[in-house]
This record gives sequence, C-alpha cells and structure tokens, in this order.
Amino acid sequence: MRQDLTLAGLSALHAFDHAKSSLPAPGRYRELTHHPDSQRNKPPAPVHFAMSPAPPQPILRPHPRPCISSFSSPRRTRPSPRARPCRLAAAREMPWPHVLTVAGSDSGAGAGIQADLKACAALGAYCSTVITAVTAQNTAGVHGVHLVPEEFIREQLNSVLSDMSVDVVKTGMLPSAGIIQILCESLRKFPVKALVVDPVMVSTSGDSLSDPSTLTNYRDELFAMADIVTPNVKEASKLLGGVSLHTVSDMRDAAASIYKFGPRYVLVKGGDMPDLSEAIDVFYDGKEFVELRGHRIKTRNTHGTGCTLASSIAAELAKGSTMLHAVQVAKNYVESALHHSKDLIIGNGPQGPFEAQVSSIQYWLTAKLQSR
Repeated sequence: MRQDLTLAGLSALHAFDHAKSSLPAPGRYRELTHHPDSQRNKPPAPVHFAMSPAPPQPILRPHPRPCISSFSSPRRTRPSPRARPCRLAAAREMPWPHVLTVAGSDSGAGAGIQADLKACAALGAYCSTVITAVTAQNTAGVHGVHLVPEEFIREQLNSVLSDMSVDVVKTGMLPSAGIIQILCESLRKFPVKALVVDPVMVSTSGDSLSDPSTLTNYRDELFAMADIVTPNVKEASKLLGGVSLHTVSDMRDAAASIYKFGPRYVLVKGGDMPDLSEAIDVFYDGKEFVELRGHRIKTRNTHGTGCTLASSIAAELAKGSTMLHAVQVAKNYVESALHHSKDLIIGNGPQGPFEAQVSSIQYWLTAKLQSR
C-alpha cells in the first residue's frame, strides 16, 4: 500500500475519532431530554444538543514501522497447513456486525448502494446488498433508471436473509409499491434486529427515484415495521401530503406526525433548510424531542449524505448501540466526512462525502495494528 494513501487514511480516522470521542455517555440522553406525557399539551422545550467542535484539520502521522509477517518478509515461514483451519474456525465464530442494504445502484458512486458499502466499511460493519434499481448517473444528475424485476429482488432477499446472519436492514431507493410489499414479506419471513428506513424519493439533483404510489405503502406497511425512519424535510413534506416545513418547530410537528405511522423513532433531517445557520436534525421517540445541532459545512459535495447517514446509523445499531447514540455517531461521522471532502472535485457537479473511502482503509489498518 502506498505510504501517502496510508497517511490519508490515518488523518481521516483521526478526524472521525475526534468527533466520536466528543459524544456524551449514552445513559445521559434521557435525563437531558425527559418530557413526561402529562406535559404533552405544553410543547416541550427542545434540547439543544451541541455537536462537536469543528473537525480538526488532518494530521499526518508517520507511517508505523511494519511488523515482520508472512506478507511483508519472505524470511518468515508460513504457518503449517494444520494450523490454518484452526484460525479460520476461530474467525467464523467471531460475531461481526452485519448490515443488509436494499437500495439502488449509483454509477457515480456518491449515493445509493455504493455509499452504503463505504459507510458501513468505514464504521466496521459488514455490508451485503440487494439492488432494486440500476441508475445511469454522474455528478450532474440522473440520466436513466432501470428497475430490477420484482421477483429477482425477492430472490436476492431470500438468498441473503436465508443464509447470512443479518443484524440490521437499511432501505434506500424502493422505486415501486411491489418492491416494498416484497421487502415486508421477506422481513416477516426472516426477522432482523432492526430496520432503518430512509425514504428515498428524490435525488439531490432533483430527479424522481420512486413512483408516487409508494407513499401509501411506506406509510401503511413499511413504517409500521421500522425501528427508525430518516426523511429529510422534502421527503417529510411528501409523506405528509405536501405540508410546508420552514422552521425547527415545523420539523418537530412533522416528526410527531410521521411517528403516528408506526415507527419506533423518527429523525427529520434539516440539512436542506438553507435559512438555518446550523445543520439541525430532530429526533423523536414518541415522548421526547431532541434537536441534534451540527456545523453547516459549506460544500457542494452533499450528494449521498442521506444514504451515508442512514447506513452509519444501521452500522452502529448492528454493533449494539442504542438508537439515539447511533444517530449521534452517524451525524458526527457525516459532518466530519463533509468537512474533509468539502473541496473535492470529481466531475462537474456535487460528489458524495469522500472520507468513508479512506476511513475504511484506515479502519482495517488500525484493526491490524491493534490485533498484534
């Protein structure tokens, strides 16, 4: 591996570790945000949950001195054939967090399945995929969409869920009502620990990614099975019949309305609200509102941030985090990724956060170093 790439990975992980280390202990969240049901007629005061300070500039660390291994030195004798099966058996017995993403493919790799894979890898979770659609898109927009036949999507779901130990399912682009129905049937047949629903309807460039008929299936079927739903303000408006969302108070009302469709938690994302000086998301569990506040990063590279956030939440849930803690870690990760890729230029339009790619490399390197 080239040394410059390794240094880039080290600096990216340093930024993510800094953001993650600033989180308060998970046990404090409810103490900070408790609003008894008896006070529900009185709008609860929002909790201003401050994000971490601005992510630091990358710090280049010296490349660690490599250890002598069978991969780096021909002098090291390779393990005997008798020893190798024992090591493989031990690896198979180790629990590994596993996220299945059900979404569309983005040929530009900024969003969709590609963003999910990168985010999960960066956060230390295995990610399998079920592809619902193949898009022809780049940084300028979506130029074509080819839907995968519904019965083949069912076959993909059965293949993964019947054989592999999936902890969390994360959904993205579900372009037809039939696909949503097949997904619900598959999850009833093969239950998982958690379901993260990102109701992707319109791309960052404004292109429609789902049929209008899917709104009913989202609200009546999928949301009732979801552990968390993560719409942005535009998607929340569509789900609620076109209501206008301009303020944080509007976002809280939307979260409460979407909660009535059945999910255990709702996260309404405010990154698309240009009038807000901060990036504010509203988290709601049916009793309490938490306002998650972060820095608004000035960059055009916001393509795929919703996919990255939802996948990061899924990865943290697969690792055993509580819901609010998973959301906080994911939000910090996306903010750090936006900061470190704000000046990135790939193509003529917006690209997705790039840090996930180098962080995934560094996650592997760090795990190797710690295991020695």
